[in-house]
Amino acid sequence: DRLAWIAVWLGAMAAALPLHAHAHDVIPGIGAFGNGALHPLATPAQLMALLALGLLVGQHRPASTAAATAALWAMAVALMVCLPMHRVAGDPDTERLLLGLAFVLGAATAAARTLPAPLLALLAAATGAAVALGSGPEGVDGKDRWLMLAGSGLASWLASSALAVLVGLARPPWL
Repeated sequence: DRLAWIAVWLGAMAAALPLHAHAHDVIPGIGAFGNGALHPLATPAQLMALLALGLLVGQHRPASTAAATAALWAMAVALMVCLPMHRVAGDPDTERLLLGLAFVLGAATAAARTLPAPLLALLAAATGAAVALGSGPEGVDGKDRWLMLAGSGLASWLASSALAVLVGLARPPWL
């Protein structure tokens, strides 16, 4: 009985040892575009902000398709403008900003109120910019860098857009 507790304690201590982390390892065999596309879907803060944006935009879609469309275009423009700016911005840490945006977007979704179109577009653009600035590949140059950026931008936009369409199609509207 005592030996079992010692074994559990030693196992817990071994599991708690800090090891070298590989935050942005490349997945072999899927290429630069595929690795870029998986980045926003594998980064928790980016994924939460993208999903919260998709829910909010989708909630607006039945009432105002124009506002929802404008928001998704604002996000696309922010992604295209900010993805190449990663190096210029000095690899900013956007995690806190993305988590804050996810909270605001989630709270707005839970409130189930229609936001003014400019505010919805501003939130979408801020989310796109934050995701873009946090998605720049480190130590990758040339064609692979641009492929990774393109994959990251497209996957980010598709994740929010597809969810927005699915939420907008849900019946009854409160879903």
